[in-house]
Amino acid sequence: MRLLQGETVVFNAIDSGTTQDKVARDKLLSNCMAAHKIELKVNAQVMLIKNMDETLVNGSLGRVVGFMTDKAWEMTQQEGGLDPIEDDSEGFDRDEGDDLLTKRKKRIKAQLALLSAKDNAQKYPLVQFAVADGKFSIVW
Repeated sequence: MRLLQGETVVFNAIDSGTTQDKVARDKLLSNCMAAHKIELKVNAQVMLIKNMDETLVNGSLGRVVGFMTDKAWEMTQQEGGLDPIEDDSEGFDRDEGDDLLTKRKKRIKAQLALLSAKDNAQKYPLVQFAVADGKFSIVW
């Protein structure tokens, strides 16, 4: 993590449940794989510790490709979702001859950057996973 460029974003666990007995709750939580605090950066490798669906399962590896707020995520879903994130070197900076998909990606990237800069709301990691069929899945 030290070798990755960029800002570190810290996430603290929020534990909840119906158990009121502190000793019993602490014993349950001590058996949990989830850390009480994690620090992430863009390009950090992460691993799921629970099944999310049929393709994203416990042990799936992913890469943090950014951080976004609830508002930014909702906006991307209205735009038709996010395509797999590409490096800037693969087309985000081109202007002439951009195809429609590249223009759409550039527009979404610019909108997300604007929202992130203005929005002081909690940001969550945006993680890209490679799934079994050779495609990518982006999870927030």
